[in-house]
Amino acid sequence: MKLNSLFGIFKKSKGERIETSESEVNSRNDSGTSDAKTFIDSGIAKAKSKDYLGALQAFDTAIRIEPENANAYLERSKVKSTLKDHKGAERDINQAGVLIEQLDIGCAAYDSGVAKYDSADYEGAINEFDNALKHGFVVDGVYYVRGLAKKAIDDFNGAFEDFNMAIERNPCYAEAFYDRGLIKSHKLDDNEGALEDYNRALELKPTYVDALFSRSTLKDDADAAQDLSEAIRLEPTDARLYFYRGLKRYGMGEHEGAIQDLSAFIDLAPTDSIASISEAYSLRGSMRAITKDFPAAIQDQSKAIELDPSCAKAFFERGVDRDLLKDHQGAILDFSKVIELDPSNAEAYHSRGLARLELGLEDEGRKDLIDAIGLGYEEE
Repeated sequence: MKLNSLFGIFKKSKGERIETSESEVNSRNDSGTSDAKTFIDSGIAKAKSKDYLGALQAFDTAIRIEPENANAYLERSKVKSTLKDHKGAERDINQAGVLIEQLDIGCAAYDSGVAKYDSADYEGAINEFDNALKHGFVVDGVYYVRGLAKKAIDDFNGAFEDFNMAIERNPCYAEAFYDRGLIKSHKLDDNEGALEDYNRALELKPTYVDALFSRSTLKDDADAAQDLSEAIRLEPTDARLYFYRGLKRYGMGEHEGAIQDLSAFIDLAPTDSIASISEAYSLRGSMRAITKDFPAAIQDQSKAIELDPSCAKAFFERGVDRDLLKDHQGAILDFSKVIELDPSNAEAYHSRGLARLELGLEDEGRKDLIDAIGLGYEEE
């Protein structure tokens, strides 16, 4: 996932001096500490009403809470200048300048970290994000992206802590809730906590397709299908959504709907999905067999075999379908191929044995049935 589009913030043109813009100072130095910002806002209001001593006290408090807040020093310098404390004002301006220079270094480190992340240098990215935080570039996005980098190197505890920090600093950070939910679900076996995080992410960002998809994995078939349907409405070209909704519909007994979803998955022809196109054809074939459309089922299994000649499941399913259509010779060929690919497949021996018996091949059929029992086959 490229991060430049999401997190390439605070960019500067070459030679630009960040201290020229007070609004930029505000945005770049907002650490997310609500108390400090509250006192700064209070100080500004008091200064406007000419309560200069009250304003100084408010800015002093903000600086005690957050000593690296350049804006607090700048605002305090204005009040000191008004009170003719020119030396004090100069000291505050100088201190703000030092902090802003540090922020500039931190901003550059952050940008470098994003570039390293995008090039899959996750260790290097983490080092740069550490450097950004060290120099006072403390925004919730730094914690979030550092968490992504830690997750990429399987440091899930570190990633979890960073997502917590991002959420603590910004309780409306939908992406941080989502990624924390993934760790809860997949690494901490905390599905209840994961569901809470996915729900919160969707409250903040109702169009969050990934959150809808992940939440569907923790729900019963009907509720999961509803989430996946909403995700498909939002992102109709996302192939995985159709595949998983097909599985959910199959679980609900909606075989025709499941077949339609697998057809959509196949038509979209994804190259990076958890299931291959061959597997999708084979699964659709199995569903068509359930609806007793055996010719179409055989056609799907044949396509799966064409795409993946090592797919033992497709050969077995096609063998079963052929046997049901009384094509016992074709079934024997398919079951034999399964045994060639997987010599320990007891069910394939049993099925081939029955097909051979149907053709009057008594000795070969009985031997297959005995071999199946020897491999652990048990009659249902």
